[in-house]
Amino acid sequence: MDPNDEHVAPAHRIELDTASEDHDSGDEQDGISSEEDQAAEEGRPVDRGDLEGGEAPEIEPQRPEHLEPGDLRGWMRFRHARAIERLNSEQILHAMLGIHVARDNAELVEHLRDTSSLRSEEVAAAFQACPRGSFVPSEYSAQAYVETPIRIEALGFNISAPHMHAMCLERLDLRPGLRVLDVGCGCGAVTAMCAFLVGKTGAVTGVDILPKAVELSRANLANLASSSDEYHQRACDCSILEHNVFLPRATAERYDRIHVGAQCPEEKVPNLLRLLGEEGGVVIVPVDSELRAITKHTDGRLTTEALAQVRFGDIVVPSDAKLVLETLKMQRAAECEVPSVCASASAAAPSGEHTGSDCFLVGDGWRVPSRKSLLRECSQHFQARFDSGMRDADADELHVPEHIRRETIEAFQHFAQHGEIPCGLSAEEVSELAQAAVFFNSQALSLLCEDNLVRKLRSCAKGAEELAVRLLILSDEIGLAHLRNVVLDWIVDNYAAVSNSYDFKILSGRQVSLVAERACCLYSRAVSLLEESVDGHMHDKEV
Repeated sequence: MDPNDEHVAPAHRIELDTASEDHDSGDEQDGISSEEDQAAEEGRPVDRGDLEGGEAPEIEPQRPEHLEPGDLRGWMRFRHARAIERLNSEQILHAMLGIHVARDNAELVEHLRDTSSLRSEEVAAAFQACPRGSFVPSEYSAQAYVETPIRIEALGFNISAPHMHAMCLERLDLRPGLRVLDVGCGCGAVTAMCAFLVGKTGAVTGVDILPKAVELSRANLANLASSSDEYHQRACDCSILEHNVFLPRATAERYDRIHVGAQCPEEKVPNLLRLLGEEGGVVIVPVDSELRAITKHTDGRLTTEALAQVRFGDIVVPSDAKLVLETLKMQRAAECEVPSVCASASAAAPSGEHTGSDCFLVGDGWRVPSRKSLLRECSQHFQARFDSGMRDADADELHVPEHIRRETIEAFQHFAQHGEIPCGLSAEEVSELAQAAVFFNSQALSLLCEDNLVRKLRSCAKGAEELAVRLLILSDEIGLAHLRNVVLDWIVDNYAAVSNSYDFKILSGRQVSLVAERACCLYSRAVSLLEESVDGHMHDKEV
């Protein structure tokens, strides 16, 4: 939830339970059973745990001396006075304002049923499985089951009133298998109930711009899953992200249902609708003090239903500058991403049994034992050689170029056997292995080397400028495109330091031009995006 969320729902103002008011008769409908009547007449305490529907045992006080036996009305007044003594000031204020105060989650659910806030058994079951008290910080536990929003000052957001959550969930019409986005997930209560309703075959993502809210949601969901077998067995896992829904994401996820817990400007509603899938769906969002249910039909038609008059805090719309920076960041990350290293390693891992050796990789004065079946699987160079039908296709000694050291071939052999790079190799050793991978036409090994070198550059604490220059030369000379993109971006971001390093002088004219070209490309993109934002088009683009 965004800050200052306050909800106004005239149709849902609830009077305090009549059990706390004066009564004109001693009938059971006044809140005292026949057993309590008898106890009052006899002046003895009552164990409420023995009464039908009772919960924890609660021993009633002894009859005061000033009450005559059989004075049921006086006895009721006395009990109500004692009950009020146990209320804190906020609870008394709620009672004075006619706001319902439930003792526990079960009573809250019953109240929501009685007021028709909960209409379906499915949503009622979600409320039962996800008690509001499990999501309210401990210092606010006294307000957990009060029919009002709770302002969490320390975290900077509100938890909406229970009937507001019920109204939204009922209208979302969640079913097993649906994909749900909860914008402004706050404490995680709505997110959890969505996960319960869509089940294991569904998917739920909660997003919030407040780091503390994200942390709280994750903790609450984890605690509920570990403490409730019912929730754990039925609900899907939730993804909780620190993210502004109007900023671009690397993965363009689409949803069937979207719940928004903050007031959205009218002009930003189309951005939310674009997050729905091709089959359409429903967005519940407060707009201009009106809670709306917007349905996108399969043919693209939109229908809007006004659910209630509400007052929520405003959703945070990113500035043009923030949107430009995040868009550039996402684009650069996509260009610099090394293709799935895990998939490459898996593809390169040897299949079947490969025991013993039947050939040697031979250099100047050394031989490394190997096996042709392994070499065939990990290298297109050796596969083509063994299948060529030429005179040396069946040779037992396979000579390698003079510039490739024995240690590099041993690392290559390790990759052929295990589908991974040996641990502990330096950047220089991985660079040599990358050159061998290119010579032997092993794409999987090339990608592993690129990924390894990217991580070394990004984690380098000392000498990063010199390493960046050497990696640019390597990637340019042997054609490692993914590594080159990462290095060029790194050099542009750290140009002052890199250009003053000694190694920068050894770059060729072409390589210096690559740096300049990359810088100009990024500059042009930034200007273009800023122009779009000034014209008002960028905020309307799909994110």
